[in-house]
Amino acid sequence: MEHPFSPLPRARRGFTLIELLVTVAVIAILAAILVPATHSAIVASHKSKARREINDIAGAVKAYFAEYNKMPVKQGNGKADCNSSGKPEILPILRAESAYDDWNPKGIAFLAASIDGTDPWGHAYVVILDANFDDTISRDADSILSDDLHAKVAVYSLGPNGKLDSRNSRRGDDITTWGGK
Repeated sequence: MEHPFSPLPRARRGFTLIELLVTVAVIAILAAILVPATHSAIVASHKSKARREINDIAGAVKAYFAEYNKMPVKQGNGKADCNSSGKPEILPILRAESAYDDWNPKGIAFLAASIDGTDPWGHAYVVILDANFDDTISRDADSILSDDLHAKVAVYSLGPNGKLDSRNSRRGDDITTWGGK
């Protein structure tokens, strides 16, 4: 004989459709909250890496100039300011790769081999050099410059969108070694 106050009959097996739907909805809401935050963290990490690498490249050029009293380009020293477009030797010279021993005869590695010249989004960094040694990079050397820049070297990445942003854009994502565009 069963006692009148006995517990409910044996527990049911499995979940009801409503329980499953509620669980799926909760997971979907959590995913909708976490995915944008994760994406933002990844983009911030890539921007930080790009900023670090462009500063390393600029520092390597300055150290090279201090050592050899010339810029790390085969042609152009003493002439007009130039950028890395059409001058693929800049980073290999700074990394002391053997093919460029004539341009780095002491074999000093001014730049870590891990910096391959591309930003985290796969676009090439652009290096602008004061090749005429007047301590000013002319805005004619590159379209990203809005004014002449008082520096020996400037480096930039086009950022996540991979294109040159408007100088007046508030949403511009270009990353530069100078204070702005």
